[in-house]
Amino acid sequence: MPHIISNRPHISDAASSRRCEDTRPAPLDNELMLALFDHLEECLDVAACEHDLRHTEGFLVAQGRAPAPAVNWLRRLGAQCDCEILERLELTWSAEDEAPLPLSRAGRGGA
Repeated sequence: MPHIISNRPHISDAASSRRCEDTRPAPLDNELMLALFDHLEECLDVAACEHDLRHTEGFLVAQGRAPAPAVNWLRRLGAQCDCEILERLELTWSAEDEAPLPLSRAGRGGA
């Protein structure tokens, strides 16, 4: 079940377009990204976000991944802390794509 947060910040078309311009390979595949969303939902249901990426970094280390490449990538996508990963990325994520890329607003049928 998606983590629903009211008063979501509007992600501008410029921010969305910056995401699509980054042609470097994503450091996290879809399966791992979806698992990260689940992990963060569980963590943030228990405790409030500390406005850092401690839960994300801990998850990556537990998965045997170096956190820095993924953290830098997530920040480029506009997520500066654990709750922003859910607020800004989870509901726009395309689980069907082979290459993990957030969908643009236009790609989801929005104006």
